[in-house]
Amino acid sequence: MSMNNRDFRNYKNYQIKLFKEILKTHKKKQFDEQALPSYTNPNPLMRYLFWERIRIVINYISSFHNISTCLDFGCGLGTMVPYLIHNTQSLIVLDLDTSLLQEIGEKEGWQEIIYVNRLDQ
Repeated sequence: MSMNNRDFRNYKNYQIKLFKEILKTHKKKQFDEQALPSYTNPNPLMRYLFWERIRIVINYISSFHNISTCLDFGCGLGTMVPYLIHNTQSLIVLDLDTSLLQEIGEKEGWQEIIYVNRLDQ
């Protein structure tokens, strides 16, 4: 289901708060590849551009109904995962390192999620 502006703003703000905490508690530049600095950038235009991409993808995905299994290829730290976990029956996330995302998932109580960090799995 698509998100209205208020729901998306809440989704985004929750993710930004989580990402800022990760950036504060881990090595500098450790998550540049996952674009965390861009999603949390103090420049509103830069932050808008990154989050607008997510809004577009969520709205596109919401046009599909009854998604049984979804693959988030290159999931990083899970910018899309909270939406996907609630709108699919099963979610597979794939990235080189899913350990921190697994920690987040345990904290959030995510069910029906499979973490993959090797292409041969």
